[in-house]
Amino acid sequence: MRSIFLAMVAVVGCESAVDAPAPPRAERQLGGADRTFKLTPMGIVPGQTNIPPSASMPFSYAGALDPSARGLIESQAYFVGPAGLKAGAQVVDLPTQRASDLPSLELQAVTPLAADAWHWLVVEQTAELRVAGAEKQLAWKAHFFTGSAPRVVRLEASTVKNPDIVNITFSEPVNAATLSAATLFVGGGASGACVLRGAACMDQSQPFLTNNVDLRLDAKFAAATAAVTLTGTVSGVGRSVAAAQGLTGDAYSGGAATLAVPASAWVACGDSTTHCWSDAKVSFTSP
Repeated sequence: MRSIFLAMVAVVGCESAVDAPAPPRAERQLGGADRTFKLTPMGIVPGQTNIPPSASMPFSYAGALDPSARGLIESQAYFVGPAGLKAGAQVVDLPTQRASDLPSLELQAVTPLAADAWHWLVVEQTAELRVAGAEKQLAWKAHFFTGSAPRVVRLEASTVKNPDIVNITFSEPVNAATLSAATLFVGGGASGACVLRGAACMDQSQPFLTNNVDLRLDAKFAAATAAVTLTGTVSGVGRSVAAAQGLTGDAYSGGAATLAVPASAWVACGDSTTHCWSDAKVSFTSP
């Protein structure tokens, strides 16, 4: 998945004489023989919040990020904001921290994006440019919010492996000590018992920031209708849930962010016993 290559091909014209052999095709190899530059999203989760106006969306790649590759990416990637307003994307190469790291880049907005608004990053795919995980799609897309607004963006649980645990991903780091386990997840006859830190219930007197927690349930998980609630006091990087009310278009009740997950929204992920729900909310038509 991370072994990625790029090559651009120029075809040299053939001689018109019948007995003249066709000259060899000239190729400029930028990274490999498959002539495809592939990007792999790095931790980009649809529905993320607290994204800066510059966007700065990270991807890994392999091969030579030369001017041709930059031009290819920048011609196919762009941001879409409220009312369908588009902004160009620019490639920023990132230095590697360790010799074992794959090279990486960021796609940044050419002009700052509107704050406290939903946006899309779109990469239109061609034969020369593909995004891992979306190879069969016309375009890879991810939506994000340019402001702090803690929300739940992904749920995962198994009916067989650790069936009393639901893994919950948040749109930005939250203070785990501000989470209310009992109301964080309720569904299928089970509700939250405690937020885990490692294998044990966390010590509420020792808060920590995280964008992902395991929630132990008081009964086994079932892929049934569920209610997910972030109380108003849950604090994110820049705002509490209550302070973000009205910004994202999410449902709220008494200052708490509420999410209804119908039974039909659970999809198999990994194997038939593991079930996932992922955020698909946007505030305008998907490009």
